[in-house]
Amino acid sequence: ASASESGLSQAKLDAMASDIRAGKFAKIGSVLIARHGKLVYEGYFDGDAASLRDTRSATKSITDVLIGIAIDDHKLSGVNARVLALLPERAKKLQNPDPRNAARYFKAATEHGDAEGETLRAALREYLTNESRNGNSAAASALKEYYP
Repeated sequence: ASASESGLSQAKLDAMASDIRAGKFAKIGSVLIARHGKLVYEGYFDGDAASLRDTRSATKSITDVLIGIAIDDHKLSGVNARVLALLPERAKKLQNPDPRNAARYFKAATEHGDAEGETLRAALREYLTNESRNGNSAAASALKEYYP
């Protein structure tokens, strides 16, 4: 569907894109707008659709909003609802993820000066230490490789 068919002003979208390209907004790599389940605007300002994006903070914020909506719509019982109960087809794979992936990610984040990443990396180290003591060989491997 087009922007105008969805009730959006094409002129305002064009002005937004022009302002982004002119540098009036910092660190905007792309803008996607969906209305009524259809993508109505897609603009890329730093790379293209295939470019990797650093969306850590945005992803957390969007997840928070979606959780709030789901609770308000009574689709989740509250913030302590177990996600795996909602995704039984993925539960088995997600119950025992390889901790080395998280360790690798947080190590890279902290090397790039991400203060939040440092806090999470410390929490992960504590978790991996406990898991290693309980015989989890993947946790022991992650500790050895990413926490020398």
